[in-house]
Amino acid sequence: MKKRGSVRGKWHSWWPVLGVVAALLVSAAPAHAEIIADAGPDQHAYVGDTVQLDGAGVDLSGAETHFFYYWFMYAVPSGSSASLSNIFAQNPTFVPDLPGDYFLTLYTQGRRSWVLSHPDTVVVHVTQAPVNEPPVADCNGPYIEPATSWAGALVTLDGSGSYDPEDDPLTYSWKIGADEIGTEPVVEYPFPIGETEVSLTVTDPSEESDTATTSVTVTVIHVAIDIKPGSDPNSINLASHGVIPVAFLTTVQFDASEIDPLTVTLKGEDFSGLVRLRGKKQAPMAGMEDVDGDGDLDLVVHLETENLALYELDEVCELGALTYGGLVVSGMDTIRLVP
Repeated sequence: MKKRGSVRGKWHSWWPVLGVVAALLVSAAPAHAEIIADAGPDQHAYVGDTVQLDGAGVDLSGAETHFFYYWFMYAVPSGSSASLSNIFAQNPTFVPDLPGDYFLTLYTQGRRSWVLSHPDTVVVHVTQAPVNEPPVADCNGPYIEPATSWAGALVTLDGSGSYDPEDDPLTYSWKIGADEIGTEPVVEYPFPIGETEVSLTVTDPSEESDTATTSVTVTVIHVAIDIKPGSDPNSINLASHGVIPVAFLTTVQFDASEIDPLTVTLKGEDFSGLVRLRGKKQAPMAGMEDVDGDGDLDLVVHLETENLALYELDEVCELGALTYGGLVVSGMDTIRLVP
């Protein structure tokens, strides 16, 4: 067993060296260092957030500019296992795992003077993150629009009534079946004549979404027509190089005077080319007269047989036209083709 004297002897051999080191440290230290720790402002966070602390040291004498940092998490909610990423870092982080208040204390120490500050404490108030509510999609339908051509109509879809309960920004996806037709709150899209189902899906930043569906119906104005008024059957000789009178009848629901006679055509064809033109001004051969004896004036147009001969006609002849307002009207009557 070593004697106590031998241990003291070893330490005594280092005393001259330690004395020199201590003298150097004292000579290099600021004479009146006054160190203050600053743990930063109190913070608020949610459970699961990464909280970064904002530590700083100040020497009121101005002599010290570099510091050691010592953080201590001295009070946390009961049951919490949160810990600091590095207790010696200036700006360590931690992840709160329970709601409540987390008290963290900072000491700073001058690197030259070794003067230690008084503690400064920051409180991090932690709450549960609010539960995200899904957005609400609103298609603002159903939509009913009159056709402006045989192809249908350009319809404006408005999903601006969609909203997110937390006012988070939304993304938009308009679809017909699986095909996306727009990604803005308001879109314009050409729809065919008839009824089409569309859907709108809105999605928030948390990937919560909602889908609404509606219908878009593009209509034509169905009118009554009478090919060769007063004739039955309606016999037509396409090789006659003559004209065929066709009456668009006025009813309680529709005034035939709204039809532009220059646009009368076969269903699905361009809105021009069938009505005979006359005179230098090439005016359409058309007029208003009461052909059905109901007291209302009907539109009577005269179609060129040689123009009709360019098409394959069926026993049911479907004709259409545009109103002066640009809307599609359509009607049908039976015919009998004769040589």
